[in-house]
Amino acid sequence: MARPELSQRELKAYHDKGETMIWQYRTLYQIDYSRAQEIFYLRKVLRKPAGNNVTLPGRFHVMTPEHAQRFL
Repeated sequence: MARPELSQRELKAYHDKGETMIWQYRTLYQIDYSRAQEIFYLRKVLRKPAGNNVTLPGRFHVMTPEHAQRFL
C-alpha cells in the first residue's frame, strides 16, 4: 500500500501543530524535515503484523507521537 500523499503545505501544517505521526492501515510514518533540501517528507517507522490494523485500507490518521504510541 502506498504511503499517504500530502502536499508540503499539509505536512508543514501538521508538523507545526505537533502532529508528526501518521498511521495508515498498519504502518506508522513520521513527518520529518530536511534542512538540506528544505522539504518535509514521510519516514516509515514501523509496520505492525497482519491483522493488527489501525485504520481502514486507504485511510490515514495524523496524530501526536503520544497518541500514536497508544496503538503499539
